[in-house]
Amino acid sequence: MGARLGYVYLPRTSYRINTNTLPSNGSNAFKPNNPLSGASVGALTAASEKRSQSARLQHRRDVQRRIVLPVVIGAIVAIIFLLALAILFSGRQIGIIASFSAVILIVPMVLLCMIPYALLIVGVAGMGRVHQITEKALIRGQRMSRSIHVGAVRVSKASTRPFIAAQKRLAWLDRFGRFGR
Repeated sequence: MGARLGYVYLPRTSYRINTNTLPSNGSNAFKPNNPLSGASVGALTAASEKRSQSARLQHRRDVQRRIVLPVVIGAIVAIIFLLALAILFSGRQIGIIASFSAVILIVPMVLLCMIPYALLIVGVAGMGRVHQITEKALIRGQRMSRSIHVGAVRVSKASTRPFIAAQKRLAWLDRFGRFGR
């Protein structure tokens, strides 16, 4: 019979082992000649831990280099820019620059919000127009519904009237027992 091969999965790696070395009695213990038994598994786990630790350090370095460093540089540039403005310009000039910057920030937002506002106005006007068009048909439907309701009540009362009258005539029999119930 040929050798059965299987995989043992460890973090970030996989090792091919000969599954013929596993016991056939159903126990999960490895045989002594298995290369992944005992000290070998401990050595692989230690190697895996070392790789995991180096990966964490590499991730920390990448985060510092790609996220923290640009934020710090941007903050330093902003502080230098604000200090240069304060030193080079008078209070009135800084006010003009601040007003212009506020306009530059607000105008795009106003233009961006005008689109949904215009759509809202068009929608409200359209709903008013649809209401005017459908108002007569809806009133006719309401009148028809009311007349159907009145007719159904008349038919219901007319169909139950004979049964109620018969029940009234036979009500004296209730003294002798419960008939008809």
